[in-house]
Amino acid sequence: MKFLPFLLFVLLAGLVHVVVDRSRFLSGCSDDEFYHLHKIRSQLIRGMEMNELQTQSIPPESIEEARQLLPMFDSHHHLDHQKIHVIENGQLINPNEHLFKIPQSFTSHDLLNTFISFYIRPIYSASRLTIDVKARELSSDTFYPLASEEIDSPRSMKQIRMKLDVELMKKWSDLSIPSIVLSIEFRQIDSDLIVLKDDVDSNGKSIILEFDVAVAPKRKRRSFLDQQQCEMDESGKDILPNQECCIATRIIDLRRGQFKIDNIISPPMIEVSWCAGECKKESSFMPLFSKYSGSLHIIGDNGPRCCHAVESSHVDVMYATKDGAVNNSRIYGVIATKCACA
Repeated sequence: MKFLPFLLFVLLAGLVHVVVDRSRFLSGCSDDEFYHLHKIRSQLIRGMEMNELQTQSIPPESIEEARQLLPMFDSHHHLDHQKIHVIENGQLINPNEHLFKIPQSFTSHDLLNTFISFYIRPIYSASRLTIDVKARELSSDTFYPLASEEIDSPRSMKQIRMKLDVELMKKWSDLSIPSIVLSIEFRQIDSDLIVLKDDVDSNGKSIILEFDVAVAPKRKRRSFLDQQQCEMDESGKDILPNQECCIATRIIDLRRGQFKIDNIISPPMIEVSWCAGECKKESSFMPLFSKYSGSLHIIGDNGPRCCHAVESSHVDVMYATKDGAVNNSRIYGVIATKCACA
């Protein structure tokens, strides 16, 4: 029985070695800076649901035109998602119309995309339906089409989300009174008959407008990140050797050089970070393994311990899709914010 604690310790040490080796394989933490930067670049491409050839298929002039017309994500801006609910006023609008006041927290230049979300009640029809979303200014009687989509007649309650004409929404957001009146119609495709002219709620409260906006972010505390920053050499380009587990950062130019991604509209540059350094101090290890770290070096070493990311953040990118449309996406896991050994 006196050998039982020792056997348990050896078994635990072996288990920890398995975790370490697997983590090192998954994170690539034993590789150099060039590997990490290329891995981050690949993550960005996968996050856009594209491959290398597809990113190169967009005409350069189309990308440049979009950069001139659209708001840019950069180190001072990020993607914000805002939602507003309908405001009903029976004195100003007709039945089956819905009044919205566009937020004044952003300008038309900052508006990237607009969506409408609502529920449709069951419609027992063999015909497919066309959903038409129209809108007018509060002071006008003229409706303009915002979106149209074909669906099968729903047999149960169904939520619908449609992308709206962002140029019209930009125009209306700059009005002195930025209010619009929305109307939603459901028509049978084969007969053009209007079968429904409302959402599931009689007062339209379930209709929601969504806005993707480029806004200035709030400053975040970086105290923990600053404590872990890797030290650089005099040139500021290379990480000093023999450092304990730390966060390495680089600014990648996405428009030129070896990390260029042709279809990205913005941001032109991003700051990325990954984990580097050695694992010699007990304080660098994750809490589960820390008190065994010194003993693991004595029992047997299957290779260096892995300094890897345990917390990470995202970047927002705007890009041209393989179909030539403009999209924006939030891509996670490209900025390490906390590193530890295991």
